[in-house]
Amino acid sequence: MLSRVALNETALAVPSTSIRFGLHVRGQLDSVLVREVLGRVLDLHPALRSSFAVNGALSAAERRQRIETYKRTGVFEPGVFVQHVHEVAIPSVVDLDWAAVSYTERQAKLTRILRREDLRPFSDADSCRLRALFIKTGPQEALLVVIVDHVTFDGFSASLVLQGLKEALTAQSASDRRAPRAGIGMPAFAMWQKWALQTSYFRGSVAFWRDQWARFARYRIAHEDLPFGLMASPEPDRTFASEDALLGATEAAALRALAQQSRTTIFVICLAALARVLSAYTDRSVVAIWSHFLNRVQPGTMCAVGWFNNTHLLGFELPRNVTGRKLIEHVNRVVSNAQVHQEMPLQHLWNTLKCIPRFPEPRVLMDFRSRPARLTGDGSSRLSVENATLPTPTTPRFSDLGFYITDNFDSIQIEATFWRARFSRSGVIEILTELKNAILGLVEDPDAVLINHSTPEREAYAKMSEFLLFDGACIPRVE
Repeated sequence: MLSRVALNETALAVPSTSIRFGLHVRGQLDSVLVREVLGRVLDLHPALRSSFAVNGALSAAERRQRIETYKRTGVFEPGVFVQHVHEVAIPSVVDLDWAAVSYTERQAKLTRILRREDLRPFSDADSCRLRALFIKTGPQEALLVVIVDHVTFDGFSASLVLQGLKEALTAQSASDRRAPRAGIGMPAFAMWQKWALQTSYFRGSVAFWRDQWARFARYRIAHEDLPFGLMASPEPDRTFASEDALLGATEAAALRALAQQSRTTIFVICLAALARVLSAYTDRSVVAIWSHFLNRVQPGTMCAVGWFNNTHLLGFELPRNVTGRKLIEHVNRVVSNAQVHQEMPLQHLWNTLKCIPRFPEPRVLMDFRSRPARLTGDGSSRLSVENATLPTPTTPRFSDLGFYITDNFDSIQIEATFWRARFSRSGVIEILTELKNAILGLVEDPDAVLINHSTPEREAYAKMSEFLLFDGACIPRVE
């Protein structure tokens, strides 16, 4: 269900929710074609043609109560705002000509303009949740930067839009750019989800996730569990930073081969490596890690843009003297079981269990992305398009410490984004290096013994008193 998070009517300092990506285009490209292609994307995906208005059906007292709940829990209940999908939306495209600017100056100008874009939120009244910068960098070269409102747009949607833009830009003719209509749109999915929440559809998933939280809630990782965690300041800086590592073509090919041999995915192997690293950092044989799930189970959702994904907590048990192969098998089972229940929104679980973790909830997360790197047109357009590396945004993220695995097909990027006020950069670089080494260790010798706890385990930090209770009920404890 789509719910508006930008609480403009409150005194909260809510940051921009925009995300962005870029494309390098080589060949004859002008702003007319850019606007045509972006317009096609908007035509295909109703979620990008949405505006939001205050829900007049709610009383002022009810609206204030829901906003206060958001401030205490960090979870925003749907219903404060009403979403409207427009038939037509016109994207804003800023044309810039930097062809005569040196590369160094161009990079500095790009960083400045993107920092401004990061801080510029979309207005609730805007009928278009997408805008763009079209920057000419040479006679036959251009940079296209697309900025999208994250409220109506998840990570998988970025891959869909990227691929759609590449295919449209490299199409042989205008008729080839007229792709078939996308599958189920976000409004139709929201109607289905509303129906499902009012039935017993999620009964089994509630039982599954209730059990997972009863077993693993106390093993969530707090800032103080990591040696590079920093003390919270009274008014902490909300900016984020990023560090990254790279698996080259040979390393990426070896990782793919292990995934195929193990009948699993690159994500599972990387998640197993992260579980191993966090187990060593926290001196625990059980760790809990957040992850995004696509939630594109319903027919037609795999080709639709919108906020579909759900975020859930995964618990992993690492016994003594476990081998890499056994760890991968265990993580694969955990992920496979969770995927069966990925459709249930986390908010619905909290509502059913009558409790919610207190805010702020420290979150260590791993996510996976897959992006084809290049498309080359062989028809009349004669354009080549490839992903552009842009300066990293500093705006707040879902997780305090997030690890993002991006499969570019010719390489695999491992990015760590972190809340600068709560984690030291040197510590993030160190754990990122440890994660890369752990992945390569699994690839090189999956039958090697990975874990051997020689010291008593640290006590898990989480107690049930950390939960904000509603109606005196809570998930059961597992001693």
